[in-house]
Amino acid sequence: KYTKHFDNVTIGEYTVTETIKNIDGYEVTVSYKNDQGQASGTTEVTKTGAAKVEVTDTYEKEKGSLDIEKTFAGDLTAEEKGGDLTFTVTTKVGDETKWLKEDGTLSDVEVKYTIGQNFTPVGGDSHKYTKHFDNVPAGEYTVTETIKDITGYTVEVSYKNDQGQTSGTTEVTKTGAAKVEITDEYSPVVEKGTLDIEKTFAGDLTAEEKGGDLTFTVTTTVGVETKWL
Repeated sequence: KYTKHFDNVTIGEYTVTETIKNIDGYEVTVSYKNDQGQASGTTEVTKTGAAKVEVTDTYEKEKGSLDIEKTFAGDLTAEEKGGDLTFTVTTKVGDETKWLKEDGTLSDVEVKYTIGQNFTPVGGDSHKYTKHFDNVPAGEYTVTETIKDITGYTVEVSYKNDQGQTSGTTEVTKTGAAKVEITDEYSPVVEKGTLDIEKTFAGDLTAEEKGGDLTFTVTTTVGVETKWL
């Protein structure tokens, strides 16, 4: 609360007007009240009266929307995709970390979202899911995939925001379309070992005969395909 006092004011009617009131990222509502209790910025200065105008600015963060788009790359089952992969959306208010809730408000404690419970498949595509937030206070938000591992797979995670940057951080504005895309590239874990071939000659062969063009292949099957080692 701040005050400004004027002395030696000529008697008459005066109007107080707040000419600059906007602050970036906020919507503002201005209200006035004069010493007669009227909702007005105009008051009468008299010789004996105590003329006064109260000005109240109510600021509220502008609000926008945020979308998360999650893409699975790799051959995963529906159960694996719908598991406990977990995400958080955070922002800073001063020096404090806040977590975004379903209704667009901010929480002081961690809020988690999972593919299986909180995301929607895109057009029936089991490889792509989305999560939409409305009424999000304007500001910078970071989407983090906090649990991404699936047993039997290795994973590489990449992020891209609506500015085309390789980042999970984006800016929510009143007019913009904030979005973070996350792609998880899953590859099956292949256990590895060793293989030895031992060739024995039985019979009376010369060294030249044994060292000829006898040929070998080593094959395996991946799915229905034959592969050569």
